[in-house]
Amino acid sequence: MNKIFKIMILFLTTLLLISCWDQKIYEKIGFVLNIGIEKADNDMMLITLTNPVVGAQQEREVEIITTTAHSLREAREQGRLISPKNLEGGKTQHILLSSEMAEGGIHNLLEVFQRDPINPALVQIVVVDGSPHELMKASLTFNDKPRSAFYINQLLENNITNGYIPETRIYNFDIAHFAPGLDPITPMIKLEENGVKIIGSALFSGDKMVGKIDTKLTSLLLAAMGKLGKSSYFISNYYDEKLKIEFYTAVLLRTVKRKIEIEIRENNLAINMMLTFDITLDDHTWDRTDEEVTQNTLEKNIAKAIKADYLQLFNYMQEVGCDPVGFGDLVRAKHNKYWQSIEWQEIYKDAEINIDVVVDIKQYGAIK
Repeated sequence: MNKIFKIMILFLTTLLLISCWDQKIYEKIGFVLNIGIEKADNDMMLITLTNPVVGAQQEREVEIITTTAHSLREAREQGRLISPKNLEGGKTQHILLSSEMAEGGIHNLLEVFQRDPINPALVQIVVVDGSPHELMKASLTFNDKPRSAFYINQLLENNITNGYIPETRIYNFDIAHFAPGLDPITPMIKLEENGVKIIGSALFSGDKMVGKIDTKLTSLLLAAMGKLGKSSYFISNYYDEKLKIEFYTAVLLRTVKRKIEIEIRENNLAINMMLTFDITLDDHTWDRTDEEVTQNTLEKNIAKAIKADYLQLFNYMQEVGCDPVGFGDLVRAKHNKYWQSIEWQEIYKDAEINIDVVVDIKQYGAIK
């Protein structure tokens, strides 16, 4: 009797564990790797999707689908009417947005990634100077480069490591967008004749693009944000009259220590930033850099050049109203009563920002 009872319990338990399985066959799925979004001629968006064609004889082939729609979800569903495979967004690598779309605000465009758990929040947000559709279509013709999505992914990863662009995934953008006193920035790329080029960063105020900076200023901005990469910095050295060539000094920015102080002076805001860089001298004329006097002069000249670039950078960011360093967040945390009494965007544009830069050359070269 006990044996029959145990068998019945086992049978009933098995029935309770049976459930539906939403099975998806790999060979029948089209993995959307890139999404391009730009303004269409009508009151809709032109959305471009790419997914790799998988097969023994199809190493580089990519399916590209272009449609007009009012949302990303609608574009995917329209793509399913065209593609021989069932399109899914779980492996999407990048969202490529035209400057025009970014200037209008992009938070609402990303709603599907914030609501549907299948769509990854690790997708990188990239602004394109030009048409994402043209860039994605042209990238299919680069026979000396990997597939479009992999090529752009490797390009972004290398330049993020080198500190020339920020790493901005959907969750990064959302954190900066929703945090009081903090603004997002994203990488910016452009189609060139023989490839895709990193050109710097797009600056945002809230979720709207308000400006852009090149890779040199981006590397300095990332250092001020505490996210310095392995970036090089170039300054003018001398002009050769005979060759008619201007030669530059190149240094590697190795580490940075930053100190930020907030002062409230009769309701006027002053921000004092101290940045101390440890650098390596990579490329320079042979001019007795082993001597202390030459070293001190060189350090002062490099610090002066970096400070001038920082003043240009922060003046521009104040002008367009972008605060990616999070000065506003520091004001909110340390002077909350003052924060509650002001409109940050107005105060930020008129704030006094003082920059002090110190450079310490740790390595002058293998031969001294």
